[in-house]
Parts: sequence; C-alpha cells; structure tokens
Amino acid sequence: MKSNLATATDIIGKRLALILWDKDRSGEDEVWLHAGTVQASGSGLVLDRGEDAPQVKLLSEWLPRIKPVNDETRTTLLGAELCLSLRVGPIPEGADPSQFEDIGICHPPDAD
Repeated sequence: MKSNLATATDIIGKRLALILWDKDRSGEDEVWLHAGTVQASGSGLVLDRGEDAPQVKLLSEWLPRIKPVNDETRTTLLGAELCLSLRVGPIPEGADPSQFEDIGICHPPDAD
C-alpha cells in the first residue's frame, strides 16, 4: 500500500480511524478514537460513524496526513484501513472563533 493516498477518491468507502489527542487538566494525554466509513458529501468528505453519531467533516488539508493502518494495529483501531491523528484543544486566547470550522464533533465526548 502507498504511504500517502493521493486523492480523496482513494479513500471513499474505506474505514477510517480518527484519533483525537488532547491534554487533561494534569497535562496527561487523553485520546479519543472514532471510526467510520469515508463518504463523499457535497464537494467534500465526511466520516460516517453510523446512525447514532453525527458525521464528521474531513477537511481537505488533512488528506496528506491520512495513513494506512498496518495489520498489527487494525484491531486496536476498530478495523480501520486508514487513520488520521489530530491534536485538539481550546481555541487559543485572543483568536477569532470564526476562523475555526465546525467539523461536527465535540470534545470531550460527553459534550457531543
């Protein structure tokens, strides 16, 4: 398998693990794992996590960061063929919130 997938059409219909990283109040890593199928939506892509979870918009600038999953980690990543790892956190102090895009997911998960 290629190390980077060249186009959006390469990932449509594939199972993707979205790994979100943040720090808890004590500075320790917190990790959330969301898995679903990549679907076309309008002019972009979404992660369809099933009927009980909202779809997550996948931004085009993330495409180069999507990597294939090896056989050893596929089970841990809920059967995903591909993974995307992102760091999340609060909007930086002094930043304009309108510069950030709602992708359809809230963290921590109980905020969904």
